[in-house]
Parts: sequence; structure tokens; C-alpha cells
Amino acid sequence: FDLEKINRNKHFYFVVGNPKKERIKALLYFYSENLLNNMNWSSIYPIKEASEITPKVFEDDLNYNICTNERELVHGEVLNDDNYIPKKIVEDSYISIIFEVDPRGLNRFIDEKILKPIISLHPFIIYGNPYTLDYIRDMGFETFPEIFDESYDEIIDDDERLEFILRQIENICNLSVDEVHELYNKVYSKLVKNRELFLSMDIKKEYESWFEIS
Repeated sequence: FDLEKINRNKHFYFVVGNPKKERIKALLYFYSENLLNNMNWSSIYPIKEASEITPKVFEDDLNYNICTNERELVHGEVLNDDNYIPKKIVEDSYISIIFEVDPRGLNRFIDEKILKPIISLHPFIIYGNPYTLDYIRDMGFETFPEIFDESYDEIIDDDERLEFILRQIENICNLSVDEVHELYNKVYSKLVKNRELFLSMDIKKEYESWFEIS
């Protein structure tokens, strides 16, 4: 499908998921800087540090999941499907914000989170371990220096790397939606290439290789 021509309402798509401290810090930063209005975002677990923020869950989009896996909505709060991709919400935003499960330290780790924007034709910015982007590029995927200063990938200090990423996100939020649309169109051919590469892979074999111990 051709998403290049679709005008969207939000700059970013951000799912907090498990409320680890880096994700909470990011959410509170976005709240304090009035950036959440630029995002389709979800906090699927109660976050006591952010009690003043009304959590959002994509309840209305459950029937439009890009994936076909079973999913469950419990008390209107918890989505029990790591592979859930809310199609309408994703297609109403331009860029995905990804927080990897264990972004601290030098052991590079990626999981299904990076595959979601690839299959959804989303550029992404990722708070992972240092040199995570290098790892993604080594797999053959392209990243997005047209949108972000990707030198954040080389910052060893975890807190400094996070602060740099948050500022990058804020810079994009300060652009108009039309300007973000133009940036999206500039990288659209990359998005298509990334998805085609992903679909050509033996995903099970590739995914298992990420966890091999050499």
C-alpha cells in the first residue's frame, strides 16, 4: 500500500509498554515540554510517576491490527500481545519511538520492537545499546540521518545518549506536520526497501541468530 501520500495528524508513535525508568523519564519529559500532543502514545500500565497524565490505549483500533496474532484487552488497560500493531494509529503518525528492553551497557540487543516500524513503513529513533544502529545497518537495513542526528548511536554514556535522543525528538516535534510529511517522503524509498528486505528474510532463523552465544 502507498502511504507516501497520506497526510497524518501526529509526528510520532510511542508505546511505553513496561514502565522502566528510561521510558518513564521520556514520557515525563514529553509531558513537561508539551510534546505529547504531537504523538499517538500509549501507557498500557499504570505509571504512578505520571499520574497526572491520562493514559491512552488504542482500544478503538483493536479490530485493525496489522498483525494477526491474538490480543487481549484487560480492564481497558493491558494489551497482552507483544506483536500488536494498531494499523489506524500507526498510519496516523510518521515516526516510531523505540525503547529497547535493556538499553544500558555495551551488549547490543534488539527484539521485535525494531521490526514493527519496518513492517509499518515507519522511520524510527531507538534508545538501545550503543551502536545499535550500526548493528541494524549491518543486517542490511537503512536508518534515517535525514531526520535525526544519528551520532546518538555512538554515545557510550546511557544517560547522555537518552538526553540526546529526547532532544532529537523535541526538534522534530517543533516542526509543522507538513514539514514532517516532507521528511517522511524523502525517506519513503528507504522504508519500502527495509520492508522488502524484512519480508525476504527467514525471520525465525534471523531472530534466533540475534540470541546466539558465540
